[in-house]
Amino acid sequence: MIKEIIIITIIIEILTIIGRVIFGSIRNIYKRNKKILKVRIHHGYTGLFLVILSFFSYHEVLLIIGMSLFLSDLIHHFIVLKTWTGKTEFP
Repeated sequence: MIKEIIIITIIIEILTIIGRVIFGSIRNIYKRNKKILKVRIHHGYTGLFLVILSFFSYHEVLLIIGMSLFLSDLIHHFIVLKTWTGKTEFP
């Protein structure tokens, strides 16, 4: 299970970095559209929700995907963005 979490985390983080390079920071979109987009949802929040849901549903797939999303968000904010921009950009 740990091997799957690590592999999926790496894939998600690579896709996140590619998306940031192609589309730039999503933060600017949220700043421009505050009236429409009220809440920023990081993929770590979705991952945490899936981890909690996995305890009630007993699905290992939910746990693996949830942990991967959560770890990818932590890696992205506290390692990648800190290295890339000097800021964590975490609210």
